[in-house]
Amino acid sequence: TKVGRLVTVNFKFEYSARATNVTEGYYGWIAGLPFQNTTSNVNEGAGTLMIAQSGGSNTPYHIYLISSQGNTMGVYKNQDSASPGPITTSEWPNAACLVRGQFMYYVP
Repeated sequence: TKVGRLVTVNFKFEYSARATNVTEGYYGWIAGLPFQNTTSNVNEGAGTLMIAQSGGSNTPYHIYLISSQGNTMGVYKNQDSASPGPITTSEWPNAACLVRGQFMYYVP
């Protein structure tokens, strides 16, 4: 939904296991935002993400638009105070998961 310059995205997707053909140190991204950020401000958005694993474990993450231009958002973790920052491929749960989130960002 876009009202003025503010875009709100609600999403849900499922996956059966972590990809095995991706380098473990790569950062997690969610792509396909409906409107492109064309500003030079990297932190023009914020939101939350919940990953519900098939074993009943839920892990909250914070997400925000990381690219200065484009329609992707990086997934950042906050639950690990020793090493907060971008979540890497190896840190995504390797089990069946339901991923839900909401993200808000501004466009020019």
